Amino acid sequence: MATATEPLFAPQTIATAPDTSKLILEHIQKSYGFIPNVLAIFANSPTVLQGYLALDAIWEKGSFPPRERQLILLAASVENGCDYCAAAHSAMAKGALHTPEEIVAAIRNNIPVPDAKLNALVALLKEIVRERGYASEETIQRFIAAGYRKEQVMELLIGIALKTISNYLEHISPAPIDEAFVGRSPMSNAPARGSHNPFGERITITNWLINLLNKTRLLEGDHDKHLVRASLRHAS
Repeated sequence: MATATEPLFAPQTIATAPDTSKLILEHIQKSYGFIPNVLAIFANSPTVLQGYLALDAIWEKGSFPPRERQLILLAASVENGCDYCAAAHSAMAKGALHTPEEIVAAIRNNIPVPDAKLNALVALLKEIVRERGYASEETIQRFIAAGYRKEQVMELLIGIALKTISNYLEHISPAPIDEAFVGRSPMSNAPARGSHNPFGERITITNWLINLLNKTRLLEGDHDKHLVRASLRHAS
């Protein structure tokens, strides 16, 4: 049985990972400059690693703006009690996305967010996670009244799905928090889009995902490649 000192899964490296995971880890290393520990643990299963990153690529193209996407992932991680993901999403929200400290702190400390719209967003997200998919009509209507569309209630479930994977695996096999996610993240000085910063630029991620799907035979031709590019391309 796994313990705190003997995790169920060891983080993989490019040298030790299964062949399909090696391809992914090489790209992550090139784009991030390091391999986050949670992804290194995912690498034990190419299916999990590939599935998580593919879903994340679709999430990145959703209707929520980047800051709200990070706060959704942070709120889910807090509600699920995942220290690793809470630290990672706090660092990204405060660093690359310049989210005020008081907003991040409110989410992490389970107190009202000092922004009415974000508070409605976080309240609904946390209620759905806490109540295992249920939310009161009142909470949903406050979310819509704050300026969100009803379709975005469904879209929240993509963020929850992402964090269900990473939060639950973190419970089963804890990973040490990466130095990049501790304290003031170096991502606060993130370079502009078009560089190799993993959180400010997604073009290489799109091309990498297409290449990965080709290698794993999940794309059937040029039409499917066009659909992937269209679904993942960020507005300039």
